[in-house]
Amino acid sequence: MRFATTAVFALCMVAFAAPALALTADEAAMKKVLDDSAEAWNHGDIKGFVAISYERSPTTVYLTAQGPVMGYDAIESLYTQRWSKRAGGPGTLSTENLQFKPLSPDYAIVYGDYRLVFDGDAKPASGAFDLVFHKGERGWKIVSDHTN
Repeated sequence: MRFATTAVFALCMVAFAAPALALTADEAAMKKVLDDSAEAWNHGDIKGFVAISYERSPTTVYLTAQGPVMGYDAIESLYTQRWSKRAGGPGTLSTENLQFKPLSPDYAIVYGDYRLVFDGDAKPASGAFDLVFHKGERGWKIVSDHTN
């Protein structure tokens, strides 16, 4: 009897945990954008990182401590100026704790944490982000980025 109770409990845990692990097709597509852009970043391809991540639009916005950076070209310029010339490269980027919140069929917010490890630095840079994604002609792309 004890084995049967344990087996039923284990099966229930698997049944309830499985849906939490499965991503919808849209969530998987947004996660792929984040994974692919981190891969580009980690290879020092800052322009590729921006191209994979952001919607090519003058209304795409990246919020910084100094204020908003408006437009794809300005965002690309910001990243290029900040990271391309950094001694030792841009570091190793990863994201985790992703949460997806659909807003409509074509918009969603993704919350998560980032970690940026630089060679020789004892403490990585890390923080939280919220990204508004838009599903357009080029798939899911970021239209608003608030990373701190």
